[in-house]
Amino acid sequence: MKINDPIIKQTMNNRLRRVEGQLRGIQTMVNDERDCSEILQQLSAARSALHGATMDFLHQYAACVATLEEKDPGERQALLDDFIAVLDRATHT
Repeated sequence: MKINDPIIKQTMNNRLRRVEGQLRGIQTMVNDERDCSEILQQLSAARSALHGATMDFLHQYAACVATLEEKDPGERQALLDDFIAVLDRATHT
């Protein structure tokens, strides 16, 4: 599966840049010896933001899987197997 829609790409990149900024902020907090509870709060926020990005991506992946009837049986099975494997990894982190 590839993301071909430019709007979806932009939305995903925007989310990932926000997470990246959060992580850089957390690094600064650690280096500045900020209070542990503040750092933990920001780690939790970054984790939630990344989870949101993951769920958005899985939604897009599922939309691709929804077009299975357009694919030949071998390609259909490979796509389903891959989707299930990705979903399993994404939900067990």
